[in-house]
Amino acid sequence: ISNIRRVCDLGKRTSVINVRDYIWTVQTAAHELGHSLGAEHDGVGEAAECKSEDLFLMATVTPQVNRHRTYIANIWTFSYCSIESFKRTLRNKQCVKEIGPVYNKEEYTTFMKKLPGDVFTPQEQCLLVCGQGYVYNGDFSEDLCYLLRCMNPVKGELRRIYLNAARGTKCGHNKWCSEGRC
Repeated sequence: ISNIRRVCDLGKRTSVINVRDYIWTVQTAAHELGHSLGAEHDGVGEAAECKSEDLFLMATVTPQVNRHRTYIANIWTFSYCSIESFKRTLRNKQCVKEIGPVYNKEEYTTFMKKLPGDVFTPQEQCLLVCGQGYVYNGDFSEDLCYLLRCMNPVKGELRRIYLNAARGTKCGHNKWCSEGRC
C-alpha cells in the first residue's frame, strides 16, 4: 500500500508490503516505491498508453505465473509511462535532493561482489519459493533462467514455476541468468 506522489510528504511517504514469499519481495517493494514516486498502474489514468499486459513493474497484477517469455525482462523494469510520471513528480521536489547519511563504500562494494545466484543455488531457490521438501529438478540450461522446476520427491509433486532464477544463477558454461535470460 502506497500513497501516489507522496514521496516528500511527512507521514504519507511510507509504503507497506505484505511479504508472502521471498522471491517477490523486490518486485513488490519496487512497485510500491513506484506509486510513491508518482506512477499509477500501467493502463490507468496518466499511464493509459502503457498496457498492463506488458507486465512491467507497474502492471495491475504481479506476474507470478509468467509463461510469456517475451515479457520476462519487463518485470524488472518500469514502463515509459512510469518513468515519465517519476520525472513529473520529482521535478521540483527538494526532499529527494537532500543528502542523507553517507554509506560505507567498502561495505557496499563487498556486498555487491556476489549476485543472488552466487549465494542461492537453484536448490535453495526452490526451497525459498515452494517451501520445505522441494528440490531443484532440472538441468543448468538456458530454460532455468525463466522456468524453475521444483519437485517434492515425497509427494511426487513437480512444480514448474514460471519465474526468473536469481540473477547470477549459472545456466551454461561461462553463462548466468539476468532478468530471466541466459
